[in-house]
Amino acid sequence: MVFIAALQGVAQTPVEKMYTACLKMSKAVGSSSSVGMRSASEEMKTIRSQHWGDLRYLNKGKLPSLNSHFLFIPGFADSLINNRKVYDFAQRYYDDFEKIQRGGHTSTDGVVKIRTLVVDAGRSATWRFVGRSGNRMVAFVAEPKGALKMDICDAETGEILFTQTSGNVKGAASAFATFMLAKKRAVEITITNKGKRCSSFALMTNTN
Repeated sequence: MVFIAALQGVAQTPVEKMYTACLKMSKAVGSSSSVGMRSASEEMKTIRSQHWGDLRYLNKGKLPSLNSHFLFIPGFADSLINNRKVYDFAQRYYDDFEKIQRGGHTSTDGVVKIRTLVVDAGRSATWRFVGRSGNRMVAFVAEPKGALKMDICDAETGEILFTQTSGNVKGAASAFATFMLAKKRAVEITITNKGKRCSSFALMTNTN
């Protein structure tokens, strides 16, 4: 939680705001706090975001289902607050949400690209995207009890752009990476689940 405190002392970028809101949401869900979920949900609604559509899954096969997992979208939290059993059909809920998101903002300036994804216990999953030159931010926040590790590299040269040092053995609930790209590059993000249960997580990045 040190990172939250540091961010709150300065003007936050949109992706930093989303990261903070997702951290608050995960904490509120973990403690079954309706007040906390409602507050985090309202924060998320104020941040311009869109489906991270150019994020490509590189592993063979399909991702595990999101059913029974938390979704980092305001409507899902609102449904939990209203005692709807949305965990049972979380995958369908998210598929419908993504269809709406794909028709969202036409201008990406200042918009956070975000996805809710999932990785099996003890497994790693890798995604690739093309990052524009400049300061890039990539972050994840796991659902309650999630224990993950994030590594980021240049897909073409193999250069390590970020490796998680906090919780690198047992995993962590979140991580925030910043790195510079001298030019437009393909970037690969690997998420390793260090925990004993399948975990969903929010993965996000900046667009400018």
